Amino acid sequence: MKPFFSTSRNGPSPLSTFSCLLTLPSSPRTHYGPPGREYALCMTTSNWTVNGMTCGHCVSAVTQEVSAIEGVESVEVDLATGAVTVEASVDPTREQMAAAVDEAGYALV
Repeated sequence: MKPFFSTSRNGPSPLSTFSCLLTLPSSPRTHYGPPGREYALCMTTSNWTVNGMTCGHCVSAVTQEVSAIEGVESVEVDLATGAVTVEASVDPTREQMAAAVDEAGYALV
């Protein structure tokens, strides 16, 4: 599937990107949606910063807790910068992210 639109929007995170993929009736059904009808699968990408991580275990703990947020599809954590990139079907709220990062033992900036 190819993106049919992508746009930046103001959201709960410092940077949030919103994009959708379009599936037509002739395409194989690989995501939720009614069979034989066109539908869009929309994903958001948001960027966050976490303080206090010092090792690979820290990265794993943050990744595991953030991945447990409903709608999160993937999480990438950069230990050197503290950057956390989240791809989700529903943009996680700041409160959800703060709770997940706190549960892992770190602080959301």
